Amino acid sequence: MDQKPLRATAPLDPPTADVARAYLEEVGTVSQRREERVDRRGMAQVALWEACALAVYLCVMMFGFGGATVASTFILLISIFLLWIQLSGELKESYGFQARGGLRTRSLYIAFAVIVVATATAGISLQLNGVDIPLGLRFVPGALVLLVFGGLAVRDIQKAGAANHERGRMPLPVTARAITITMGALIGAAILVAAAADPFPASVFSLVLMFCMGGWWIATQVSDRLPALGALWSWPQWSAFATGWCVLAGVVLMRFHTSLDMLPSAIAAASVTMLFTVGAFAAGRNAG
Repeated sequence: MDQKPLRATAPLDPPTADVARAYLEEVGTVSQRREERVDRRGMAQVALWEACALAVYLCVMMFGFGGATVASTFILLISIFLLWIQLSGELKESYGFQARGGLRTRSLYIAFAVIVVATATAGISLQLNGVDIPLGLRFVPGALVLLVFGGLAVRDIQKAGAANHERGRMPLPVTARAITITMGALIGAAILVAAAADPFPASVFSLVLMFCMGGWWIATQVSDRLPALGALWSWPQWSAFATGWCVLAGVVLMRFHTSLDMLPSAIAAASVTMLFTVGAFAAGRNAG
């Protein structure tokens, strides 16, 4: 073995044949231990949900632009989508996900992302210029995402084996419970703001929400005290989040083209907040 010893130290003696053979035999054991901690089926299932969420987001965007109010209410949906990216990343990391890949895989993702962004940008530009897009073409960006990324996720689910150990349930920590309730209140407020006719509150609230998102992301990167909600949430919390995201997307989409009655919007916002509150006191997921 070629060695580059530290300065002022002598090179190590090369291992004997028996020691080298023992090292090679241990490689398989180490790989097996790692596979026991990695849930590839879980990661693939999260990837499938990510593809579905992105497809819905692109469809809402293609149907939304061209309405009377765009920027202020649409930023609300962007904020919740960024929140979903943060939470899903934490969930994948709890399954053993590591952000790495070959050059060919990265090039494929980059090329496909460019195609989707170009297609969506062209559609939005046409709508803003008053060109009506046929109904079928509005689904193209979302369908492409679902076909490619969703198809890859389904393939990985079929190839992956069953999880080596089942993760139990446990109550959410107090901090995670408080953040979950706060998140429900913010999403409920976002629904009310998106339904309002005045764009000024939507603009101010969107700015505040983006700052909160950025501050939370920075805090999770520099400190270990904040809980990884995506890893701790179980189906009650994720169901509340999915419901809130769908309600907000529906309100934003309808608000693009018509005015909304505030009473049903307030009921929807209160229901979403209540779902988060109930979910915060339900059992979460043991991510350990």
